Amino acid sequence: MAALLMGTEHYRPVIVFAYRYAALARDQAVCREAKVSWLCFEAPPVPGGGHAGLQTLPGLLVALSRRLSHARRLIAEQAPALLVFAVDYPGCGSAEFIRAGHDAGVPSVIVPFSIANHEEALCAYGHDIERSDRVWTNRVVGWLFPRWRMRLRGRSVLRERASFALALELLGLAPPLPWVQNSSQADAVTVESLAMLDYYRRSGLDEGRLVLTGALYNDLLCQVLTEADQRREALYAELGLPAGKPMILVSLPPPIQIEGRDCEFILHDEWLEVLVAEAARAGDWNVVLCLHPMLPIEACAWLERDGVRIARQDTASLVPLSALYVACVSATIRWAIACGIPCVNYDAYACRYSDYREVPGVYHVETAAEYTDVLQRLTTDRAFYEAAVAAQAEVKDRWALFDGGNASRLLALVDRLCGVEDAHREPAGDASGVRERNRACADGKPAGMIPPDTGPVPGNG
Repeated sequence: MAALLMGTEHYRPVIVFAYRYAALARDQAVCREAKVSWLCFEAPPVPGGGHAGLQTLPGLLVALSRRLSHARRLIAEQAPALLVFAVDYPGCGSAEFIRAGHDAGVPSVIVPFSIANHEEALCAYGHDIERSDRVWTNRVVGWLFPRWRMRLRGRSVLRERASFALALELLGLAPPLPWVQNSSQADAVTVESLAMLDYYRRSGLDEGRLVLTGALYNDLLCQVLTEADQRREALYAELGLPAGKPMILVSLPPPIQIEGRDCEFILHDEWLEVLVAEAARAGDWNVVLCLHPMLPIEACAWLERDGVRIARQDTASLVPLSALYVACVSATIRWAIACGIPCVNYDAYACRYSDYREVPGVYHVETAAEYTDVLQRLTTDRAFYEAAVAAQAEVKDRWALFDGGNASRLLALVDRLCGVEDAHREPAGDASGVRERNRACADGKPAGMIPPDTGPVPGNG
């Protein structure tokens, strides 16, 4: 987004690193290379862990108030026209900046990089005793604020511990739907495809904030698809793999907490070995591994072997080169669907998300035996593989906008939110117009209903 805005006359983007993390130096180097301005404005810490008792409430109120003041100071210093976020969920820090922006009359937009409904949060936190109804304060907060509560295996569980949920409510920082990612007070949430529009609507997000723009990686996927053969052969030459073979792309996730899950492996590395070894048995295919950004290449070098290499390119530039994509409950599966590439979703940790359950050409497996079976069929049975491709072709157009207008629609939305209006464009604030357009597209009418030269209208200006 920053690089896109750099190419305009109106905007000077600034990346704000609000806290320290392992890859901070790498990302700052990326900013320097792209000549994008950045600053470190580290937010005051908020106490984590602990228990659900209300004795932590005063400290949380003080810490969150300090973060809100911190966000207000940044906005006062930088005087932005717009705040852009990649995600919003309870405790991530976006809510404080969104609130501070609104207090100063600055709008905000979420440009999502991932997808998640309530299932992911429930899988991650549903077994936490400190969030369960065994704690009386959780029961009280769940009764006062029912949207924080869900049921898992007969018991109620809160999205956050009672003290933290209550602190967010008291300070006006609570999201409308705490269990749903990007349920937010932001003025707009960009939507990358018709399928994702349906997904957000089913999740309960406020449709008045949803704006069907497409996504920048849609343009990248489309470009790479048109050059797939030459790019693939160049990648093989770089990695020392035999030319002319089809490619299995295997996406390696970071370690996931195994405890409390229905998993047949004790160690994460045991599962990675099965994941890669079975793919390597497909003798007429090359196997390329792409790593989650949290995984350093050095930590996964042991997985390389004959016909298996780790690629350093980003996942979006690799997916269109593959003939088969293997991942573990990854948001990147939607990119393979959009490219018409069959997928194996190896859910080794039994998360059982419904994200792609109804999508043809995506095969869901939970055990090594199931993985081996479907992988062998896809790589050796030509008719089976071609049936998967044909089935996916029926739905792939709903998973991305490959019309070349993604960047222009995103810029049009930024213009609307910043008040940079052109006479030929529709007036901002037409929430009903957004709902009508979104509903028409989601009901199967052509994506041409979103004119690429005008862009969609944000829900509440």
